[in-house]
Amino acid sequence: MEVSLETGIRSPENKLIRDVLIYVAMAWSIFQLYVSSPLVLEFTPWMNADVVKRVHVSFAGFLA
Repeated sequence: MEVSLETGIRSPENKLIRDVLIYVAMAWSIFQLYVSSPLVLEFTPWMNADVVKRVHVSFAGFLA
């Protein structure tokens, strides 16, 4: 019951799709950690708030 509440309708049977969803979710988590660190200004000075918002929405839209 709890698993179905957490995953919703997303219960992929295909291993490739399941792996892609897991890796994209992990990449989103790493992106969030990177954006919140001071390293973002040193390595990617072009990444301003607008770029971060667009990438964030892209991850969310893909995983939805």
